[in-house]
Amino acid sequence: MDDDLSTALPEGWYPLSPEQTETFQEQLAREIGRTHPIFAYAPRAVARFGGSDDVVYAAEGWQAPYFVCHLAWPNPDTRPRFIRWLRPLPNSNIIPALSPLSNLADLARYFD
Repeated sequence: MDDDLSTALPEGWYPLSPEQTETFQEQLAREIGRTHPIFAYAPRAVARFGGSDDVVYAAEGWQAPYFVCHLAWPNPDTRPRFIRWLRPLPNSNIIPALSPLSNLADLARYFD
């Protein structure tokens, strides 16, 4: 873990291990899709709030250097394709919001 990142994070936010970083990056791709415009900026999971699903990503060159995303971890719809088309699950197309942050200190006000 990066010591500079640890000291820059407000109380309650923690840096991620390399394994956690990979897991949260894969989950972001599942939830918003790899064709989402944010993937042009190679988002990298860097921290999370406590044991929650609120994750901070770094995105160099995007409108802000960081963003927070609350991951939902939905279960995949494993029904046959025709049934999924015929009867889509409610709210199955909700894409999580990406909340831009100008710096990591802004995380102190994230839940206000």
